[in-house]
Amino acid sequence: MWKRTIPRSLTILAAILGLLYQGAIAFLPPGLGAGILLASLAAGVAGLLVGLLLFSLGALGGGDAKLISALGFILGWSLWVRSMTIAILCAGAIGLLRAVISGRLLELLRNMRELAGWIHRERRAHPMLNIQNSSAIRSPFAVALAIGVLWVLWAG
Repeated sequence: MWKRTIPRSLTILAAILGLLYQGAIAFLPPGLGAGILLASLAAGVAGLLVGLLLFSLGALGGGDAKLISALGFILGWSLWVRSMTIAILCAGAIGLLRAVISGRLLELLRNMRELAGWIHRERRAHPMLNIQNSSAIRSPFAVALAIGVLWVLWAG
């Protein structure tokens, strides 16, 4: 947490334990069937693909991308989709709040417009509007992920 990194070993262990957990639910009595394990695999793979895409566009760090995938393996498809939806909304709210507090709301809106056009035209990371830019309004996506997962697990 102090280094603001998500260790690869942690995400790999979480993915493995998630698959083992989903496998136990699927096949140990009274097993729910292979569908639950397949849903977990689908969420993990979808998370990896989405995470890699966002990482390649400079929108996320590598640890966040791997964490999105690991959460898919742990939660299964339905809970993962709901968690990611809430996490994305929370990340947007956090970014908006940070922009308002810092007096950079108009800059944020201009940057979002520029970024949307750039990605549509170039299909690659923007040279300045990415997480590597230390002057950008940033916040760790893992915080929004944690909120999304806890919300879904608490709310059901």
